[in-house]
Amino acid sequence: MTDTVRDHPPGPWKKGQSGNPAGKPKGAHNKVLSLRFLAHQLLACEMPYMQEQLRVLREGSGPMYDAASGLEIRPFRPPDPKAYCDMMVKLLDFGLPRLTRQEVVTPPDVPEADDLTENVSTEDAQRAYLSLVKS
Repeated sequence: MTDTVRDHPPGPWKKGQSGNPAGKPKGAHNKVLSLRFLAHQLLACEMPYMQEQLRVLREGSGPMYDAASGLEIRPFRPPDPKAYCDMMVKLLDFGLPRLTRQEVVTPPDVPEADDLTENVSTEDAQRAYLSLVKS
């Protein structure tokens, strides 16, 4: 085995010695996981209410009257498809991972997009595709 080259000088500790000898105590909770668990519980408790609100946005709702007095508690609410779609898109952020933007770099031997419109043979296109797949 060869020795590895270090980019920085060795620390003040000897080999096998830690800079944090006590370390993380056993049984200590991960704060991020605790927050995720709390958020999951909150959403689970609010799910019936959220489903009802989404239904009202999608379909609308009729007026609601108080049984004893006969007074209107909640007026008629027409469907609001735009608000429904906006809410569904916002909820998707919690269910689907965010994709990161990536730069597409074309290898030098692959023709540019403008060049593809000018008499590129099928064999050239297949070679370009295979070079992309192999790399």
